[in-house]
Amino acid sequence: GAVALMHAQGLCHADIKPENILLTGEGKLKLVDFGLATKAGVKSEVRPGTWAYWPPEAWDVGWGGSLPADMWAVGAILYVVLAGCHPFDPAGNATAEEMGNAIRTGEPSFEGEEWATASHGAVQLVKGLLRKDPECRLTVEELLQHPWLKTASPTAHRPIGGAQFSRSTARLRTAVFATILQQQAEEAALPAVPSSERLSRTVSAKLKRQHSSLRGPMLESDVLVRAFHEFDREEKGYITEADLQRVLSQKLGAAKLARGDAAAILQGAASSDVDGRRVMYGSFVRLMGETVKQLLRPGEHVFKRGEPVRYFYLLLSGEVEVVDAQGAVVSTLRAGEYFGENALLERRKQRNSSLRCKSTGPCEVLKLSADDFEAGGGGGGAPPP
Repeated sequence: GAVALMHAQGLCHADIKPENILLTGEGKLKLVDFGLATKAGVKSEVRPGTWAYWPPEAWDVGWGGSLPADMWAVGAILYVVLAGCHPFDPAGNATAEEMGNAIRTGEPSFEGEEWATASHGAVQLVKGLLRKDPECRLTVEELLQHPWLKTASPTAHRPIGGAQFSRSTARLRTAVFATILQQQAEEAALPAVPSSERLSRTVSAKLKRQHSSLRGPMLESDVLVRAFHEFDREEKGYITEADLQRVLSQKLGAAKLARGDAAAILQGAASSDVDGRRVMYGSFVRLMGETVKQLLRPGEHVFKRGEPVRYFYLLLSGEVEVVDAQGAVVSTLRAGEYFGENALLERRKQRNSSLRCKSTGPCEVLKLSADDFEAGGGGGGAPPP
């Protein structure tokens, strides 16, 4: 939660290491020592942090703290927890020069008896955090969405169990989904020639898709951060009832909630807050991890005619063709458009048409479950179909 909160505001801790993680009497982990915390990307002649937990890029002169560097350190610590030794210094006696060479050119071992009982998910998570290319390293958002964290210990990060958590956060998740839908539609309406910022995001997304087997089902950090900031305009690091009311009325055009309703919507995701009234960024990411992001190959079906109605869809990238019962393409949907809501609103059991990814390239869709759609009142303020 602490790392997620910092990263959402563009800040890096810059010295994450075992000595800066404390365990309370209640069994909670606390991140401490923010003396080196800085705005991400600020260059410095003095490299911050502890060299045993520096990523490969930190060994270059002029490097400053970064968000991917924090995630490398998290990966190194997780390796230590699971294997009992440092990933690049198993014997524990490497010099700074030896450690630097190992980090830049070597690969950690996942062999031996210490890894014999580790699950495939745990190994893949550590590998994702220890990727040498910072652009391909898992983000804190992807860490929180990783299946191993969601299934290995369901109550470790959720005071309530998985199914109950999903039900209790459905209305807020639907409102966030509608916010992402609005933002994607607004971005799709921008001029065809992307700005430098949009171009940077496009390049970054392509790099990330090289590892789609791990990252494919995860929402990218920029999508989550932009949605969170729509609620948290003041950059407090959390969402309040007033924030929710503002987004629902001003952004999504919904009627003002009755007294107590806003608190009820936030309650399920606010369990990590001392007062139980604010949704922290880490909890925000976890609740959106209950949605499903799917990467489709060219020609692959989103759904086929006659299949059960299970989701409401938002097209994040690519193009999708709508195919009628005779096999004819009747329309094409593009990034930023949504579909599948009519069957849910009409409470149909089966789809009456087929949708497939266009043959010109892959597609990404974000799926909101029918249960969430229903809990959100048929879209939670999303634009009408």
